[in-house]
Amino acid sequence: MDVLSQFSQLYHEAEKGNSTPPVRFLSRFDKSGTNIKESILFLRISQSQLGNTQYIGFPIQALNAAIIVEEYIVTDRGAWFSLPANVTNGAVIYKQGGDSDPDDLLLIPAHLLISAHA
Repeated sequence: MDVLSQFSQLYHEAEKGNSTPPVRFLSRFDKSGTNIKESILFLRISQSQLGNTQYIGFPIQALNAAIIVEEYIVTDRGAWFSLPANVTNGAVIYKQGGDSDPDDLLLIPAHLLISAHA
């Protein structure tokens, strides 16, 4: 299943509100690259952002909180690999982006600018 279908399914299940545990989504709402990507994914499925829980904190703490309370989250590899295995072992990666496809919807492009005087 592609990422937009997954986001759409996640959104509709959360809107139903009849699952156990409830389908919830944790968003940092911090305007980081990951948060902007998350917003774009919700816009691509023509839905407003599903931020059931707002966690304004560092990526590692937000990911840890999402795992503990069993909520969905969009995160980056750096945060994932920064958590100990005993935490991430209880979580599932449903979709993972990659660097090989520049059109990958989960890709968060980054560019480095270096001054000639650096």
